[in-house]
Amino acid sequence: MHMRKICSLIAVALLLVVSGCGGNKPGSSNDPKPAKSVRLMTYNVGAFGKYSENSTDMVATMIKELGADIVGLQELDSCNTRHNWHQVKSLAEAVGNWNYTFTAAMDYKGGSYGVGIISKEKLGKEFDLHIPKGEGGEPRACSIVETPDFVYATTHLDHISDESRIAGAKIIDDFLWNRYKDSDKPVFLCGDMNSTPKGATISFFYTHFRNLADGCPATYPSTGAKKCIDYIFCLRNKASVTVTGFDVPVKYDKADASVASDHLPVIVDVKF
Repeated sequence: MHMRKICSLIAVALLLVVSGCGGNKPGSSNDPKPAKSVRLMTYNVGAFGKYSENSTDMVATMIKELGADIVGLQELDSCNTRHNWHQVKSLAEAVGNWNYTFTAAMDYKGGSYGVGIISKEKLGKEFDLHIPKGEGGEPRACSIVETPDFVYATTHLDHISDESRIAGAKIIDDFLWNRYKDSDKPVFLCGDMNSTPKGATISFFYTHFRNLADGCPATYPSTGAKKCIDYIFCLRNKASVTVTGFDVPVKYDKADASVASDHLPVIVDVKF
C-alpha cells in the first residue's frame, strides 16, 4: 500500500485534541481507561457500479489494505433490479465477515437504496433516520450504530439544493446532539455531504461538530479529484478525541481507486 502522508499529523506537538465540553485526555492520570486507537473510514461506493459491473471485491481489498476498523458507506443497493443482492452484506462478507447495518433511504426498482456501515467490532443499538425529499432530488437517510466504545453514523445528503441539505443536516444534528451531548462516548458522523468545506451545510455542522480531517485533499471525482465533499466529523460532547492522522488514499497495491467508485475514501486515525 502506498498511502500519501501529506495529511498525516506525525509530530506529537501537532496532535489535534477534539473536545467540545472538556474531559480528560487519553492516558492522563485521571483517566482509568487505556487509550483506544481506531481507524475510521467513509466511502461513497456508487453502488459498486460506476465504472465496473461489480467493484465489491476491489473495495473490500481497499478496506483491508487501509486497515480500517469501521466504514460508513453511501449509495448502496439492496435486492433491486439494478443490483439483485444486498450490497452492504456482500461487502461485509468480502472484508472478512464483518458486522453490518443498512438504512434504506427509499424504495428503488423493486428493492431499496440507502446507506450503511460495516464494522470489525460488534454493533449494539442501531437507529435509522429518514430525511424527506423536500426541495431536493430524492429522500435521504442516516444510519447510526452504537459500538462498545463509540457511536458511528453515516449519511448521504442531497445533491441538488442547499435547502434540502441543511434540512437533512438539522434532522441528524438534532438526534445526535440531543442524545449524546452529555455523553463521554465519542460520536462520529461521516458521509457524502455534497457540500464543500465553505458551503452552508458544512458551516451548519460546525455548530456541534468538528471536522476531523480539516484541510484534507479533494475527494471527488476519483480521477483528478477537484473538490472535497466527503467528511468525518466528531460531536462536540464530553468525549476527548485525538486525531493522529488522516488521508484520502489514491494508490493501492491490489486495487484501482479510479475504477472502484467515482469518489475517493477518507480515513481518519483517532485515539480516545
